[in-house]
Amino acid sequence: MMWDAYFSSDKEGMCADWGLHNYQHSMAGWNQVTHREFTEKLQEDFFGKIREIVNSKGMFVAKAYYHSLSPKNHSDEASIGKYRALLAEIEKEDPDCTTLIKLIKTSIEQLETQEKCRESSKKWLAAQKK
Repeated sequence: MMWDAYFSSDKEGMCADWGLHNYQHSMAGWNQVTHREFTEKLQEDFFGKIREIVNSKGMFVAKAYYHSLSPKNHSDEASIGKYRALLAEIEKEDPDCTTLIKLIKTSIEQLETQEKCRESSKKWLAAQKK
């Protein structure tokens, strides 16, 4: 499976010689809402593996991983909580990992904003039905 290839430590693996654009093009569909049913089961895996990617890949490739593969389809408290837990873990264990810390903080802010917008939309839609 492609997901396993992205996170493989095999130096001879399919992604071993890839550059930034190979990763970007390959990962383009992972956060599509229409693919949610296929990618949802892999989302938990992301939180356990992204730290190693940030520590082992170049910054641009690591950011491509993060932006392309981080779960963004849900903005409820449980989903945001996964980012908060990862942030707390990294701030405690590896506070010098500032790139990942900044990425996670930005994701939390974006998901919180997304959830506020969804709630506002729900209220507006409910008001239209009256």
